[in-house]
Amino acid sequence: MPWKDQKMPFFNMACLLMTNSIISGQLISLEEPVCCFNGTEHRPGSKVYIIEESCVDLVCAIDKSKSPAVAVIINVQKRPEDCKGTPCKDCYDTSCVDQSGIVRLLGDTWMPTKCFACECTAGQVVDCKPVPVACEPRPNPSCVEISGPCCPTWKCSEEYCVDGDGKRREIDEKWGGPCIFHSCSPRGILTSVINCVRPPLLNSSCELFTPKDKCCPVVSCGCVDDKGVQRKLGEVWGGPCTVFTCTTEGVITRIEDCAPIPLLNSSCEIFKPEGKCCPEVRCGCVDDKGVQRKLGEVWGGPCTVFTCTTEGVITRIEDCAPIPLLNSSCEIFKPEGKCCPEVRCGCVDDQGITRKINETWGSPCSQNTCTPEGIATLIIDCQETPKLNSSCQLVFSEDKCCPEVTCSCVDDNGVTRAINETWGTPCIVNTCTPNGVAVYIKDCARPPVLNETCKLVSKPDECCPVISCGSCIDSNGIKHDAGSTWERGCKSFTCTEGGKIIEALVNCTNSTLGDPEHLNCIVSVVPGKCCPEWVCGIDCALVRCRGPPHIDCVANALLPLQCCATYTCPANSTGCVDASGVTRAVGSRWEKGCTLSECVENGTIVEVPIKCPSINDLESPEHTNCIIGIPPRKCCPQWICGPDCSLLFCAGPPSKTCFADDLPPLQCCPTYTCPQNNSGCIDATGTFRAVGSKWERGCTSFQCVEEGNIIEASITCSSVDAFGSPPHFNCIVGIVPGRCCPEWICGPNCAAVLCAGPPSSNCIANEIPPLKCCATYECPVSPTTTTTTASFFGECNVGTTWIQDCLKHTCTAEGIISKPYQCEINPMPDPGCTLVLPPGKCCPEWQCGKSAAEIPDESELVIPITL
Repeated sequence: MPWKDQKMPFFNMACLLMTNSIISGQLISLEEPVCCFNGTEHRPGSKVYIIEESCVDLVCAIDKSKSPAVAVIINVQKRPEDCKGTPCKDCYDTSCVDQSGIVRLLGDTWMPTKCFACECTAGQVVDCKPVPVACEPRPNPSCVEISGPCCPTWKCSEEYCVDGDGKRREIDEKWGGPCIFHSCSPRGILTSVINCVRPPLLNSSCELFTPKDKCCPVVSCGCVDDKGVQRKLGEVWGGPCTVFTCTTEGVITRIEDCAPIPLLNSSCEIFKPEGKCCPEVRCGCVDDKGVQRKLGEVWGGPCTVFTCTTEGVITRIEDCAPIPLLNSSCEIFKPEGKCCPEVRCGCVDDQGITRKINETWGSPCSQNTCTPEGIATLIIDCQETPKLNSSCQLVFSEDKCCPEVTCSCVDDNGVTRAINETWGTPCIVNTCTPNGVAVYIKDCARPPVLNETCKLVSKPDECCPVISCGSCIDSNGIKHDAGSTWERGCKSFTCTEGGKIIEALVNCTNSTLGDPEHLNCIVSVVPGKCCPEWVCGIDCALVRCRGPPHIDCVANALLPLQCCATYTCPANSTGCVDASGVTRAVGSRWEKGCTLSECVENGTIVEVPIKCPSINDLESPEHTNCIIGIPPRKCCPQWICGPDCSLLFCAGPPSKTCFADDLPPLQCCPTYTCPQNNSGCIDATGTFRAVGSKWERGCTSFQCVEEGNIIEASITCSSVDAFGSPPHFNCIVGIVPGRCCPEWICGPNCAAVLCAGPPSSNCIANEIPPLKCCATYECPVSPTTTTTTASFFGECNVGTTWIQDCLKHTCTAEGIISKPYQCEINPMPDPGCTLVLPPGKCCPEWQCGKSAAEIPDESELVIPITL
């Protein structure tokens, strides 16, 4: 019968403890909307129920057309190639669910990435097609290509260029010249060539020549004078009257023509200045005493002035005008150094005292001033001053003519207040004025409330309340406590008690750096930060460096944060030396990260990026208990498989009150938690958690508290700087599978490991991988056919095979070939058997009839992987 007529599973009431409301199968969460179906939370985009016979999937999705967004269960039709039943024609919604779990209506189009465009078509099918995109080219040869969903990305360990001589060039560095210039850019080497235009020869004495450090030639011309001397362009020579100039047209001669000079008067004479061609006139004057005077010279007394001009001596006699006496106090006198007399006047007051011009005297009410016209008297008229109130009175002073009004005020308490005195409260201020008491009432404007932690606070001696906030909210919506400071980029922020955020620039000083952890550190600015800090490489005291592969090899300069040197060997030396100092045979290949390297002639290493196949091109996994991942020290993703869960029989819970724990990746059988009573929590996977229990999923920690509530918190990882020194130098920083934070991952202590040497003198050591101590070797193939091969295992007969350390080894003429040993597992004898790994063996075996306590943990099972 159709699925819609079947009785569907009920929603579990445990979901009610984790949401505000559940309406018609929809769950509205305080954080992210989820669907609650059959007692389990389902995230948007996941299938909550599958109905094979009707080819229908019930999918949890987010409906963003509602406000706020809600989680809904959508009926999605399977594709025809995935349908194994009879499609139900009237069982679908007119919508699709995209890759992010969002509801899309029929006809909607969207782009999940810039490489694909999707459309919700009829039949609820999401049709995605590729879109042409112009991908960025490789910035420079040092960059490694990383395959992406549409365009590759580039991983550049260092940005630099290598010129035609093999010399390293930094970004923006320029070299070359004088005609060809090169510059290093993030996209590679840019070359510019100067095109020269041949200049014309202006005359027969001109020739072309190229100056030093110049690219293009220039024209050089000159002249030859009448004495056969070579002259340069623009050069001038000759006497004062005849001047020669060398030009592009040849020698130009200029003869100066002297004009006749008239004698202006008898005192003038003609003379020829030294170095000049034409004569000049020189004139002067002779005064009445026979003294020679220069042109423009002035002499004489105060009333008669003589001036020497080109026309002769000019005499100017000053004419003095008559001076009237303005009054009886005036007199005439002749100032020293002047020609004409001047008048000098004064005044005589009523007491017979002579006063000077502009002198003043008198009383406060009568002011006298001596002027050239006589004494001017100003009498001050005092106007009647009214009393403004009963407390006012007239006050006379000796230095003032008119009396002044002096007033006071009496307040409500009978206290006398002086003029301009103020009293009252913070909100009501009284001021004593000549017109009485002026009252000012302060009007308080209500300050804005910035967030929910703000409140109004009244302070002593203040009229209006002020705003006081417990926190501030920044532009990203993050709340900060009052008085706290934080930084973002090159700015620091401070939250004030008023709820306002004060910005300031971060002040970087070298004094805050302190001492580095060890010597292999430099001061640099880390991306995303503002101030310089110590950036450290590996502590070189913990690193053991290899020596040169040959005596004639020369060590290259150490790069910053590098401990061990690389070497440059002459062209006649056999092999290559890689970046780790390992000698490689000519023709050998090796991988490091996502780069494939090959040693060719003359010690040159050719590097090409490894191109990973698309995830869709991977072959089907061995079984269903596999995930796609990138193994350590590998570049490309591949299938990583655990044991085949179809071959395992898992024990059930010890009791009915026990609940299964989360299954980690690649694990088949669950573990169980059994509470002492039924009080506890149910997590997002439907697993029962006892009160007080803690667990982690990804980078989130959980704790079950009373009343079935679950508290979530993000796991904060410590900085790598806080790890301290590793136990020994054979350690790297990494993240252990199933954990969130990085930590030290160590191999054996190489100081305590004795490594075997090469099988023969012509063998070359391979690069030592991380966490390993001893090198493996590549030995050249002998031209003669041999029946035995020397290896780390000793000599072996060609063609023999053996198993050791779960690897199958085959002895060949080229060396030992090792591959993972593929275990053959027989079918399960009966349902009560479990596949376990016996001690000292490589392949698992079936064990039947043992209790759950005797069954080993699944971590002891062998997971075959490809090395």
